[in-house]
Amino acid sequence: MFCYNINLNMNYWCAENTNLSECHVPLVEFIDSLRESGRESAKAYFGCDGWFTSKKSDIWGFTMPYGESVYGLSVGGSGWLCEDVWEYYNFNRDEDYLRDKAYPIMREAAEFYLDYLTENDEGYLVASPSSSPENSFMYNGKKVNICGGTEYDHRIIQELFENCIKAAEILGDDDEFKGRIQEALSKLAPSKIGSNGELLEWDAEYTKAEKNHRHLSFIYGIHPAQVYDTREDTEIAEAAKKTLLSRGSNSTAWSTAWRIPIWARYFDGENAYNNVKTFLKTNVNENLFCVKPFQVDGNLGFTAGIAEMILQSNYDKEIILLPAIPDAWDEGYVTGLRARGDFTVDIQWGGGKLLDAVIYGDAGNSGTVEYDGNVIEFTIPESGKCVLSGESF
Repeated sequence: MFCYNINLNMNYWCAENTNLSECHVPLVEFIDSLRESGRESAKAYFGCDGWFTSKKSDIWGFTMPYGESVYGLSVGGSGWLCEDVWEYYNFNRDEDYLRDKAYPIMREAAEFYLDYLTENDEGYLVASPSSSPENSFMYNGKKVNICGGTEYDHRIIQELFENCIKAAEILGDDDEFKGRIQEALSKLAPSKIGSNGELLEWDAEYTKAEKNHRHLSFIYGIHPAQVYDTREDTEIAEAAKKTLLSRGSNSTAWSTAWRIPIWARYFDGENAYNNVKTFLKTNVNENLFCVKPFQVDGNLGFTAGIAEMILQSNYDKEIILLPAIPDAWDEGYVTGLRARGDFTVDIQWGGGKLLDAVIYGDAGNSGTVEYDGNVIEFTIPESGKCVLSGESF
């Protein structure tokens, strides 16, 4: 069995940014294979069109909810898997893949959510019933794990809808379906901030059942998704940070690893590095295998986090160099990291400053590159590489 309320997903966070894209392909094929069973689960359990899968699956294509809802119901399951389907395109920009493989998977998953969402008393579309992976809250003195829409599910759905819109625009097709998604997206329940300034995980401000819970699902919109940009969506970002800090720093190995790219998205190299040190000190054995518990997703999530500290990128072909380098890493170099938009990047730095960067890609491919708050435009020349010095910024 493999769980995709983070564990399976985390295994593939480093597939693209560390230039192992071919390792991503089997996961995409597996996700595609779930659709047949997922259609049956969507119809049988929810009366919805499209395809759905809950928390985990196996080689036989298990997609149904199971057991207790705290573990066995994850409405966002298929939506989160669709992030991997999209990211393969986002990094490689293969339009044939988008048309023939990615968009059909994403579109059918979006069909499920279009059917599943219901309008609440405030006029928002919500995923209900909804859960936040393996977590609970207190209500009338009892632990409860189902509510009328969680931050986790809503940001997964938002990301999927936004990516479907982008795909339809790239392919120049499916305007009617794109319109349906745009309308639903405009009514999707927004993120909520509580009275103490924290980002709410549930549909209302409930008492936490477990203050230091290992799952950080409320922060999905910042990482692994890019629904929110911490530089621009400052109110949500600060609220999410407050919730993150309230969880404490002592957690499972994979949860510690998750904190690394989260802090990198905040451009906070010192907090990212503190979690690097914690992971290596308390969460690996002498062979560097992830323990507490033994789950290789901790190792692979850690790898993705290190890459995120050194290089970040987004759909709009913005490349950010050395976004979260701690003081302890005052010099170094890296070769062959990948950026969204079909770029490969080498970086060298010393004295805590960028020395030079080389961006490889197809001639004519263009974008922007940012370092230390300064942004310049670039276009790949006929040589296939664009050389930038630190002085360029």
